[in-house]
Amino acid sequence: MINFIFLKLNKLNEIETDILYMEIEKNCICHSEEMFSFLGKRWVIPIINIIGNSGKISFNGISRMLEKISPSLLSQNLHTLETYEIIRRLQDTTTEGRIVYELTDEGKLLRKIIISMEEWIIKGNIKAEPKACVDGLMVSNL
Repeated sequence: MINFIFLKLNKLNEIETDILYMEIEKNCICHSEEMFSFLGKRWVIPIINIIGNSGKISFNGISRMLEKISPSLLSQNLHTLETYEIIRRLQDTTTEGRIVYELTDEGKLLRKIIISMEEWIIKGNIKAEPKACVDGLMVSNL
């Protein structure tokens, strides 16, 4: 929890200045560490982006866009994303028996954070080597 406190401080020449202080309770960043560890696994960010670009997409649709991913790894990553409530698994309304995936509200927010991080990396000249940018990693449908 963060509490904001405004204090008036006197500077040279008796000029008052508002300064925002934050009192931060001690919090563990272990949740972030777990999430970044998962997000750093192979194919996770492209899967999030593909689903975000598509709105709703089937397992086979994701698999076609990520040609080199094994079905078992795709299934495992989708299951974990669903467990974290980043995506939801739905019955397709147009085709009986077909399952599609879409981002939850939290998943949409996470995708925006990932895109912001990408912009931060590029603008800040962070020394991160990009992988080949395939269609699944291109951003659309914000």
